[in-house]
Amino acid sequence: TLQSDGMASARVAALILSLAAREGEGGRGTEGGEEEEGGGEEEGPPPPEAIPNHQGLSPLKMAAAEGNVEMFRYLMNRRVRVSLALGPVSSVFYDLSEIDTRDRDCSVLELIVSSRNVQALQILDLPPVKQLMRLKWERFGKHYFRVLSVLYLMYIVTATLCCAFRPLKPRPGNMSGTWDTVIYVQKDLQESYVTHADHIRLVGEIITISGAVCILLLEIPDIIRFGAKRYFGKTALGGPFHTIIMIYAGLVLVTAFVRLGGWQTQTVTQTQTQTQTESVPMSLALVLGWTNLMYFARGFHTLGPFTIMIQKMIFGDILRFCWLMLIVLLGFSSAFYVTFQTLAPEAWDHFADFWTLLFTMFQLFLGLLDIPINYSKATPAIIKLLYVCYMVFAFLLMVNLLIATMGETHWRVQGERQRLWRAQVVASTLLMERWMPRWMWPRIGINGKNYGLGNHWYLRVENDSRTGRTSEERENERAREESERSGRARERGEERESESETVYHV
Repeated sequence: TLQSDGMASARVAALILSLAAREGEGGRGTEGGEEEEGGGEEEGPPPPEAIPNHQGLSPLKMAAAEGNVEMFRYLMNRRVRVSLALGPVSSVFYDLSEIDTRDRDCSVLELIVSSRNVQALQILDLPPVKQLMRLKWERFGKHYFRVLSVLYLMYIVTATLCCAFRPLKPRPGNMSGTWDTVIYVQKDLQESYVTHADHIRLVGEIITISGAVCILLLEIPDIIRFGAKRYFGKTALGGPFHTIIMIYAGLVLVTAFVRLGGWQTQTVTQTQTQTQTESVPMSLALVLGWTNLMYFARGFHTLGPFTIMIQKMIFGDILRFCWLMLIVLLGFSSAFYVTFQTLAPEAWDHFADFWTLLFTMFQLFLGLLDIPINYSKATPAIIKLLYVCYMVFAFLLMVNLLIATMGETHWRVQGERQRLWRAQVVASTLLMERWMPRWMWPRIGINGKNYGLGNHWYLRVENDSRTGRTSEERENERAREESERSGRARERGEERESESETVYHV
């Protein structure tokens, strides 16, 4: 591992590389005569910055994985091959070896987005990483990602229509009581695909099942590649959305097996008749499938940072709140259940059994329901005391604490959500680059053979010494200024129109 002090590690690396360069020059001077006499050329040892460790990581990759920004900047400056200057504007050619994903599987870009160190995301703002990913996203990634978003939207709409028009038939026989409201049951497999509409639905079902299989086939290699803990826990890589889409695919396959097996169970209770068929995994799959649509919001600048905020709140504040809420609900529900055990259940419908009481307490917890006390009956004083304590502790204290915690999370994530969103864009770009064939994703950069720089690819970056910004940053700033000027002009025009309307009315 590298030292925690980035500047110190960069200086140590500079000292080691300078000593290695001097030793290399001395060795070539003493052995030069022997090589000339032998008439052959032997390649010298690789430079120190190209020697990998036992994990197969070079110093550049190690700096990216550890999030050492200063070390990465120093090593990248050593990889500059051509530097041209014309007045204050300079043009630099960066070597993309070990950086671009086209060269090797374990590239610098993949190490950055999968790093456990948050500081590694700062490397995405350094040249040439920033310029390389901007070109990848603007030229290919953005368009492919939005096409993929449209395809997924069409896919989930198809799956929803197949579920909405699933094969049902009128229930045979009479209802078993006033509480029984079931009028349709699932058709048998032989009756499900008879009419022309059934055949159209069959095409949609085949598309839905094929999509679920493709999702699993695409997700499993990435799990093996990054590891389950990092793949499902890293926000930049997608985090919980990979869990959601894999559970969705599994539920779709379970629904298909239930349909093919013809399994159907019917449970008659005192209050209702429940027909448990494919509707249970089908409904859960629809919820998860539509929820996963938020994953594609990262391809849009207006929605991407917003989904990061939602993700942080759900899997941070709300998840902790749910654990505390469960403890409070179980405690007070048990207390109320013991109190209502001696009372007639027909007079207290919302407290008749433990599970009904638990759901009632959940509604009271969120303030969705007033306590359903039967004031025409004698109510023990302990029930009123428990209700007051429950509302003060659960509703007033814990709900307001959740609101305050979510507000704190909003201000904490506000500053870093843009960087996290850029990391998600990088991860999505790399993911599509792995999926796409090479002919659909041309390589970014300049071939070194055209300039006599060997079999390497380079990226040209322009920098203005007067402002310290690259050409891309100047273009972005110019576009931002133009949009601001047009916005101010539009506001002035609206003000003039409003003033003229006011004068006209007067």
